[in-house]
Amino acid sequence: MSLRKDLSAGPIVVLVLLIIFVFVLYVIIPAIRSNINLRFGDGIFKAHVTTNINDISKITKLNDNQAYLVSFPNDNIWSIEARNVKTPVDVVWLNSEKKLIFAWTNISPDEYSTKVYSPDSEARYILIFPADTVKNKSLNKGKEAIFEINEGI
Repeated sequence: MSLRKDLSAGPIVVLVLLIIFVFVLYVIIPAIRSNINLRFGDGIFKAHVTTNINDISKITKLNDNQAYLVSFPNDNIWSIEARNVKTPVDVVWLNSEKKLIFAWTNISPDEYSTKVYSPDSEARYILIFPADTVKNKSLNKGKEAIFEINEGI
């Protein structure tokens, strides 16, 4: 009878191990891969990387050393809608060479606004920082951001 108990526990153990494996594969690893170190101006930031511009609506707070990086597959006039901003932010657009081409500062949350923030030329990346970061970290037009992202993110 104890042999029968041992054999019936096997599939349960395999199932639990499979669930843990799937969790690590689809939750833990992408979370680790989607955060990078970013050097820009006088700052070093931990940046969350996404390819979905709508993810900015998930930003409810950014600490001084945090940023949000939206990476696009091509250059374009990528915009941000004020109604998607949930906390005061500075928004910076970078070209494909990772150089600052345009910035809007101190964008305030306004869920009823129809205002759209856009750069004056095509960009490859959008960086979102806490408000006043552009001024406090000397992020000036033409300055290059230093970061590496995996294209598979």
